[in-house]
Amino acid sequence: MIEFRFNFIDIFRAPRLALSAKKIWTQFRALALGLILYNLFAYAAFAVSGADVYRLWSTYYLFPPVAVALAYPLTLAGYLLWAAGTIAFFVVAFLGMTAVAKITIEQLRGNDFLSRKEAGQYVRRHWRPVVFTPLALLASLALLFGSGLLVGLIGKIPWVGDVAAGLSFVPLFLGGLLFLFLALVFAVSFWLTPAIVASTGDDTFETSFELFSTLSGQPWRLILYQFLLRVLTFSGAAVFAAFAAAAVKLVYIALYLPMGYKFAVAFEAAWRVMPSFYRGAYPGLCPPLVWVSESGVAAWLAPAAGGTLPLPWPQAIAATLLSLGLLVILGIVAAYSLNVNTVGQTIIYTILRKRKDDESLLEMYDDELEQAMITLERERQAAPPAAEGAAEAEPETDEGGN
Repeated sequence: MIEFRFNFIDIFRAPRLALSAKKIWTQFRALALGLILYNLFAYAAFAVSGADVYRLWSTYYLFPPVAVALAYPLTLAGYLLWAAGTIAFFVVAFLGMTAVAKITIEQLRGNDFLSRKEAGQYVRRHWRPVVFTPLALLASLALLFGSGLLVGLIGKIPWVGDVAAGLSFVPLFLGGLLFLFLALVFAVSFWLTPAIVASTGDDTFETSFELFSTLSGQPWRLILYQFLLRVLTFSGAAVFAAFAAAAVKLVYIALYLPMGYKFAVAFEAAWRVMPSFYRGAYPGLCPPLVWVSESGVAAWLAPAAGGTLPLPWPQAIAATLLSLGLLVILGIVAAYSLNVNTVGQTIIYTILRKRKDDESLLEMYDDELEQAMITLERERQAAPPAAEGAAEAEPETDEGGN
């Protein structure tokens, strides 16, 4: 078991613990599956709305932004499909975060050998609280807001409505305070729900209770720890992205030196498949990623390639494979960045649970292992005494068989 101080110093472990091939691969697979589902639903939404799917694919490829759906006049079925794809992406990403959190908490308990498969099996048994806890909080918010609207509708009734509105003002004020608190819990649920489920195996009600008690019992630590984790997440992602960009540069040089201009043209074509935030806005916010742009990389040893499209089929195949490779690199960087947050949230919940309940999650058995041990003990105690003493009742024989 890793030695814990149960204070903010433990959070600094997050970037290092997140740098694990097992954790990165776990989250990468979840992000890839979520992206596939998102694209299937998104382009199906365009298709049922009569859009030119080929033109949209040629423009946005695997990353059609939400702004496109808002700007394009989709049909009702199209909006429903788009919403389903967006929800599917976040659900799969959340389940991946839960698997990473499970690997992390077991590592903190001293079990470094929990496999990715075992973490996946755990998530399949406990996926309901991960999905339904935020939905239950959202339903509670909708119910409270709807209650206020109902009182407002009653207030439109002559005479009786005016009196009802006056009498309900203070209760509605208290309901408004409850609404704001629930909204904060709803926001916190996106941070801590995977960590809570992975650490305790709680159901939806118990997970919701833990969110309420954590926010009400340790509000300042929760806020300050989240701020510290954001700094560590951004710093860790920037450093990891810088190393990834440097590695891409080295690979570019190794391939450009023997292949020359035709590789530069294929690389530039592959780069156009990347999402716009990766090619433009995000590199501006994170300078190390500018290095992997077609101009930033090519400027080291070669001018930017100005090749025309379509490419000859050998270069087209090379550009397709290069684009897949760049997408994998992007996914690895994104998975590590998300893992820093997930590992940090698991550490934060472990600290806060100790602070508010004086209970160390690092000393807890896995819920199912503990239940199995209890079941075995009950079966042993319920075994017939005759069966236990059967071996002692057998007659002994000498070595000669007499």
